[in-house]
Amino acid sequence: MKLSFNWLLELVDFNGAVSDLIDLLTRAGCKVESVETRGVALNNVVVAEILESEPHPNADRLSICKVADGTSQTRQIVCGAKNYHVGDKVPLALPGAVLPGNFKIQVGKLRGVESQGMLCSAKELAIAEDAVGLLILPKTAPVGSPISHVFPPDSILDLEITPNRGDWLSHLGIAREVSVFTNKPLNWQPPEIPRTTADPSKVRIEDQSGCSTYALRQIRGVQVGESPAWLRSRLEAVGLHAVNNIVDITNYVMLLLGQPLHAFDANRVKGGIVVARGISETNQLEFQALDGKTYSLASEDIIISDAQGVLALGGIIGGKTSGVSSVTTDIILESAIFDPARIRRTARRLGLSTHASYRFERGVDNSMMLKALELAAQLICEIAGGMPDASAITAGYSQQEHLQLKVRHNRINRLLGLVNLQEETICAALKRIGLKLIESCSEFSIWEIPSYRRDLTREVDLIEEVARILGIEAIPEKTLAQISPTSKADANADFYAGLHNRLIAQGFFEARTSTLVNYESFRDFVPESQTIRLKNPLGADQAFLRPSLIPGLLSVVQRNFNHGQRSVRLYEIGKVFRSNPDEEIFSLGLVMTGASASSSWKHQHVPDLDLYDLKGTIQTLITQPLFFTAASVQPASLSFPPGSVCLQILTTQLIGLAGQLAPAKSRELGIPGAVLIAELLLRPLQAASGKIRFSEIPRYPEVQRDIAAVVLKSTSYENIENVLFSAGEALLTAVQPFDIFIDPTGEKLPADRKSVAVSLKFRSLERTLTNEEVTSAEERLKQQLITKLGAEFRE
Repeated sequence: MKLSFNWLLELVDFNGAVSDLIDLLTRAGCKVESVETRGVALNNVVVAEILESEPHPNADRLSICKVADGTSQTRQIVCGAKNYHVGDKVPLALPGAVLPGNFKIQVGKLRGVESQGMLCSAKELAIAEDAVGLLILPKTAPVGSPISHVFPPDSILDLEITPNRGDWLSHLGIAREVSVFTNKPLNWQPPEIPRTTADPSKVRIEDQSGCSTYALRQIRGVQVGESPAWLRSRLEAVGLHAVNNIVDITNYVMLLLGQPLHAFDANRVKGGIVVARGISETNQLEFQALDGKTYSLASEDIIISDAQGVLALGGIIGGKTSGVSSVTTDIILESAIFDPARIRRTARRLGLSTHASYRFERGVDNSMMLKALELAAQLICEIAGGMPDASAITAGYSQQEHLQLKVRHNRINRLLGLVNLQEETICAALKRIGLKLIESCSEFSIWEIPSYRRDLTREVDLIEEVARILGIEAIPEKTLAQISPTSKADANADFYAGLHNRLIAQGFFEARTSTLVNYESFRDFVPESQTIRLKNPLGADQAFLRPSLIPGLLSVVQRNFNHGQRSVRLYEIGKVFRSNPDEEIFSLGLVMTGASASSSWKHQHVPDLDLYDLKGTIQTLITQPLFFTAASVQPASLSFPPGSVCLQILTTQLIGLAGQLAPAKSRELGIPGAVLIAELLLRPLQAASGKIRFSEIPRYPEVQRDIAAVVLKSTSYENIENVLFSAGEALLTAVQPFDIFIDPTGEKLPADRKSVAVSLKFRSLERTLTNEEVTSAEERLKQQLITKLGAEFRE
């Protein structure tokens, strides 16, 4: 909705600027989308009348005009426009005026002829973006009056109205809200309700659910013509185009009071008016509206008709055949209350949204129906002449009973978090919004809701109004929660979340398998004696609690391979069950098989995943180093099928098993290639995880030296790394293997030996290392390998 700031000031005494009004409306809950400045606020620009016009002697496209500016002397103006006539009134910028764009007006000569100002176009006054020729003003504009009197400066606020506040869809409604928050009275007196009579021969309602009340007022002898300037400017300021004085008055009253009205040409209405429930499905009618379009009517529509046919689509738009025209002499004014839901459905179905439908959809004030009808009749008689009938003809009209709501004062304090809001403060706040006090005591009060506040239907609505009036800043802050120390459950949740994140980052997908399994699924993994059987299973396929996560994961891998997936990485975190003292064990299961990366045109031959990939994945789960050793005997809580490669994962205690599934088992599942599996016990894994430690980024460069140690073929890389780090060399920061060489023929290297090439990385946190320091440290490390492993070195 567009709101005129100047119009608002006529309805309520508001002493602030537009920015203050925006703040007030925002506090009230009404959002201001944008603000547009209209009119002209320029000094030394006045209304002038063109008295004479003659061609410029030295320029074909210029003219010399004599104009009156309201003083005793005429002015000579050189003008380039051609769209004016002698007698027209136009804007005149006097010397000293500054037009938009910092264009200063002064006396000067154009082609040798003096010009004592400038006649202006609408574009030069910033009234329009484009203009051809001079701005021709109304003939009623007083000569010499400031241009701001013709185009008064105004600010137009574009408001976003929430669906529950239909009372804000009028200038009076917004003025009422401003009055509430400023404690200033409204400067508006409602007209008296006209006398009413019921005459079914003139108007009757057949669709009571669509229209509860309908009223008509006939005015005879009107003269349809152009609206006065004040009325046109008021409508145009908020985006409505002037049509004629009758239609403009109905729009004016709607914008003022929020009650849509419609005017029929009385001579085009035959017989009485009937409000009916649309057309049956078998008897479709078409309706030509005022916008020139033809609409098909449906049974849900509310139609206004006479003896000849449809006059209007109730609450949305009037008909072309019954509209007011320049030859209209008698009119019938309509004011009604239509059902919001029915209006909304019809408007959506037809894709037709009008100012009337927008207001009826949100609900209008029932008490304003006859007041709007009376005000419109008074304005029409004042502007267009005519004589109204003595009474308004109504159908369905009755005095509306106002809703009464009870509000408990202690509940206001509880919901708003207030300590002791007094009865007087509560009553004062609710009276400010127009509620009438019916009964009050220390514990509760009963209020009569005004008809324009259709959104107040519950006790909590009144409590919200109290908070809105008092201001959110009046509600004291409270600490509703306190930070509690980290619990064991928090630590577990954080640890599990870290596992999820690390595995997902490495391309794993989480799987969820059933806790209840059959014996065949784990037969090769766990002896039946170590499992837990249900006493009353639902079936043989759900007779056992799973003793391991691996069988379930392998079935998921098998299903993926059956659907064409050739590279699979899965994990699952969950409970397994064994018949040992720790019946429930939290475990992490891992299964990976297939290519180590996706193939592409650049890398067509991608190696398959191997045991080293699995070990690397497991090591990333915690910061502490893990040790992998061959498992001669599998622990009771963990086991792999016979024939599988099995490594124990250790820190200070057993964490889990990792290895490669037996090839026969892989072929049985239909999975080609190596299937890598691991199952880890989460409690010891979590205990060994430790805390993440951060260190400063080194300031000094790292020095790298490569050595190739020839050791016995049975020597593991782990032994080599242990010897290097146990040497106590302070400058050694990292050891990285990069090559292993074995010669089965024994030509280049004895068959019982292998060459392991590693990079030794040295760094000092205090200085840049010299070549001598690094060489000395390298030699000491070599000596340790020679002494403990019998190593030799290849140059």
